[in-house]
Amino acid sequence: YGTRSFCPTCGGRVAWVDDNEAEVAIGSLDIAPTDLVPEYELWTSRRETWLHALPGTEQFEHDRPAQHSAEAPTPRSLSDIDAEI
Repeated sequence: YGTRSFCPTCGGRVAWVDDNEAEVAIGSLDIAPTDLVPEYELWTSRRETWLHALPGTEQFEHDRPAQHSAEAPTPRSLSDIDAEI
């Protein structure tokens, strides 16, 4: 499982780490941060029909192409996202 990490108690997936980014299962946090803003959505081809695309995010039908994965995302504030909507 390479760069994946798992909870030693229940075995649930906690995070995946790459050279440029980390993917953290938000449900694994005791106190979820409220100021996180998604930059992109993956696997939109499998999105449920009743779910809508997240405003202001880049959409990928599957995984991000390699050229995108090498780019570290630029953090954005919630006020910047609200201004785009």
